[in-house]
Amino acid sequence: ASKGIIENIEIYTDAMDAELSEQIKNSLQGCKLTISDICENIRSAVILLSAKGKMLADPETIITDLTEWFKEIL
Repeated sequence: ASKGIIENIEIYTDAMDAELSEQIKNSLQGCKLTISDICENIRSAVILLSAKGKMLADPETIITDLTEWFKEIL
């Protein structure tokens, strides 16, 4: 059975990476509510910011932290 789609999401953070929360919010809007799709979209969002040189923190650390957090709550 389908778990649905993320229709409305707000992301709040105290991270120093100013664009991170907006990029992740945009990547998860309309995403299937499955851990694999969420993790894939998070990874893509962080890699995109990193490629633009807009990440202060290590991208792999951010990806791991966020995907592990979502795995715990889903």
